[in-house]
Amino acid sequence: MDKKAHGSEKARKKEQKEKKKHERRQEKRRYKEALRREHRYGTNEQIRWEKLDNTAHLFPVIAGEDMTNVYRIFVALNEEVNRDMLQQALNIVLPKFDGFNVRLRQGVFWYYFEENGKPAPKVRREGAYPCRYIVQNRNRSYLFRVSYYKKRINLEVFHVLTDGMGGINFLKELTYQYLRIAHPELVGQVGDQLSADTSLNREDSFLKNYKKSHAKGYRTTKAYQLKGERLHPGEFGVIHGTMGVTELKKVARGYGASINEYLVAAYIYSIYMECMHGMPGRQAIRAAVPVNLRPFFHSVTTKNFFVMVSAEFLPQEESYSFGEVLKITQKSLQGQITKEHLEELFLIMCLMRRIF
Repeated sequence: MDKKAHGSEKARKKEQKEKKKHERRQEKRRYKEALRREHRYGTNEQIRWEKLDNTAHLFPVIAGEDMTNVYRIFVALNEEVNRDMLQQALNIVLPKFDGFNVRLRQGVFWYYFEENGKPAPKVRREGAYPCRYIVQNRNRSYLFRVSYYKKRINLEVFHVLTDGMGGINFLKELTYQYLRIAHPELVGQVGDQLSADTSLNREDSFLKNYKKSHAKGYRTTKAYQLKGERLHPGEFGVIHGTMGVTELKKVARGYGASINEYLVAAYIYSIYMECMHGMPGRQAIRAAVPVNLRPFFHSVTTKNFFVMVSAEFLPQEESYSFGEVLKITQKSLQGQITKEHLEELFLIMCLMRRIF
């Protein structure tokens, strides 16, 4: 009996080994076919390419292990994520998004996007630090990665591709497709098409809305610098927290503020109390806040379309309450988040393109 059991186990392992070898050969064959399509061997077909948007020109120049310029968004499901189904969903969705189905190339003067004909990047179980630098040749030349952990689907994107709204646009469709595969009955109810709210627009809204004007003088002062122990390159510290949106909105409205203004003020107030010990200072606490420009200029582009503004608080007196810090922060933000001021920032973005 022992010999038979041993022989059966040996045969089973051999069968699994052969199966994995066959899968690797199949994957290698698909990869070679994709490479042939990518280079269009023996045809006159041109590879699709496109320019980077005004903001994106900056990221390839400054990105590295120390400052990856990779952001993460995720969706939490009510069930455990199945890796194979998530990979299948990514394989289906990726070809529909020209903005993600690209690789980064370097021309004589500028970087540019070129169509990526390789198979979709592999979906992996999360097992490393988030927002790590994306090395193209280790990721089938793609500039994003998809991972999962228990009930969570993670999307990490190199900012050269798109901003947070463009990432959400892609992640929503990836999630929709995953749920259709995991629950086939949904296909009959909602179909298998992209959502009506999903945009595939690829215009450079910076150039479309840019108004030529004279650059205004820009003057700033040195901000308060946070001090502490630095993490090693490639490491990233994350604190997870959850709260109800309804309750958060109620508290923010109690101060006459938006959720964004409330959270920025809470961050500034924590620095004021913990690092400056609630005392006056000569340097302002300054928080960089991204602003989605789409609502201001009626854009649905999936390229980068945002600017950064600075929420500023200078503690000139003693013992500011949170409400007082919030009012100062709110005034600082509202003075900058106007269509007129945002249009002025377009000129700065264009000047940055000339520099980089």
